[in-house]
Amino acid sequence: MDNYKMQISPGTTIQLRKPKMLERKYELAIGEEVVGTIVLPKVFGTLAYVCSGKEEWSLERKGFWKTYITLRKKDQETDLLKFSFGRMSRRLLSFTSSNGEVYDLVKEGFWGRTWVWKKNNVILMRLHMKYGIKKSGEITFVQNDPMEVILMLAGTYAMLLKQRDEGASAGGVTAAVS
Repeated sequence: MDNYKMQISPGTTIQLRKPKMLERKYELAIGEEVVGTIVLPKVFGTLAYVCSGKEEWSLERKGFWKTYITLRKKDQETDLLKFSFGRMSRRLLSFTSSNGEVYDLVKEGFWGRTWVWKKNNVILMRLHMKYGIKKSGEITFVQNDPMEVILMLAGTYAMLLKQRDEGASAGGVTAAVS
């Protein structure tokens, strides 16, 4: 999995933007240059196609009691990675690499909308999601890591699912109360 590397300098900020409101396509960009995309082809499904550079993968949330996200090469059936959803409200995702390094996507601060990817408790990047019709965000790189592109894509995907699920829950509560 080393051929997906894109060298991103610490301090670099990547913008998450949704160019067309009615499409389920998101762009990750540095300035005007698009460095990655996330496409959710179905309204209610969790399958997403993600790409960065020439590499393409699929991400999908699976499981019922113990949910997880799988990462696969596009159009392949073999899981390359499994990200487990955290049981606590402060940890969203977690996985352990083949050499035993632990990666966690955890909430930064109590009220904030910022999440951080940590490796063995060292911050690698910050993901800050903005709410609203356009659904935008920023990913800021703090330290280099061989997994940074995968972390960026999987973390952004998880945040998009989280926003969608929270919106559906709020809508269901509103409908039930009305």
